[in-house]
Amino acid sequence: MFQDYFRSISSDKLRQPGLTRQVRGRPWTWRKFGGSGKRKSIQPSSAESNAASFTLSSELFAQRFGVKEIDPTWPFYGVFEFAPTPQRPFWLYVTSGHSNSWHEESDGYDPASQSGAGIEFIFASAERGDWATQCLQNLLAFDLLLDVGHFPGGQPLTEGDRIPIRSPINGKENCLIRNVILSRPASLPTGFQLPSGQVDLLTFTGITDSELAFAKENGTEALIDRLQPLGFFPVTDPHRRSIT
Repeated sequence: MFQDYFRSISSDKLRQPGLTRQVRGRPWTWRKFGGSGKRKSIQPSSAESNAASFTLSSELFAQRFGVKEIDPTWPFYGVFEFAPTPQRPFWLYVTSGHSNSWHEESDGYDPASQSGAGIEFIFASAERGDWATQCLQNLLAFDLLLDVGHFPGGQPLTEGDRIPIRSPINGKENCLIRNVILSRPASLPTGFQLPSGQVDLLTFTGITDSELAFAKENGTEALIDRLQPLGFFPVTDPHRRSIT
């Protein structure tokens, strides 16, 4: 299972304060729809039991986006929370569900094709917080709605996108991080292989309003080139200053 990728990530290039607080173990049952429409449960192994998981809810779609009727598979999408390790001194949040082949039987898998939507998202944070989980849940739900055409003219999220959150990312008034960029950092995994196909990994990183304006004028890569030497990319620190 792909969780093993994230538990062992090395981050020699990403110097963040040492974080040792552990997650309360809450093993999550992966639920997957086969071609027959029956749910299949895949229990995490004991090695994965420290990964907390948080599924999407119908209330999230209704309250955040005003959508009352959702795809029956969406409540089985979720976000995993991984505690820091000696090799990875930051919190890691990873989506699950986008790469599931919900309606395909295993005998129809093509390892050379994409698995499900062919993508999962990562969010790396300098601290643990419900805000980090909720942020990634909201972005995942937003992408699901984009994928089904809920927002006319909108396209599913992709590398290089800049997404305004329009409020402090951690909910605190003094936080300047109010937007995210979507990229593929070389210092984090960029993909993995499932029996059902290939999966790309894209990472959200928080930025300020003035940094967003800079990225619009000069490009996302130009902003990343400024953030990375200061330790502000790809890990999000909600307490940092703006660099532009």
